[in-house]
Amino acid sequence: MKDIEDKRSVPRIEIKWPITIFTDQGAVVGETINITSEGIVFYCDEPLLLNEVYRIFIIPGKEMAIEVKGRVVWSNLYAIDEHDSVVAIGICFVEISGEDRQVISDLAAQVEQ
Repeated sequence: MKDIEDKRSVPRIEIKWPITIFTDQGAVVGETINITSEGIVFYCDEPLLLNEVYRIFIIPGKEMAIEVKGRVVWSNLYAIDEHDSVVAIGICFVEISGEDRQVISDLAAQVEQ
């Protein structure tokens, strides 16, 4: 069976950047697992609704924040124990400026080197 990585049109890079997701109930903080110019996978403590679109701030550096809107395309709950749990969530960008898409691509290229 062919590896799933081979099917992606844009390679993902593994990187940990803080993010903030804005929901109707307030802000949720998380951390990226991997990112492309088309979407992100991240961890957070709060589950998000499948197919819902959220406003997200990605913070790749102290002087920079990238604002996107993304749709939840999948979510997994990883229970650590009865009291702690972490949610891994996959987001596909539905609104991102061309400039911010390029910034993510450029930053990803720097990390790959």
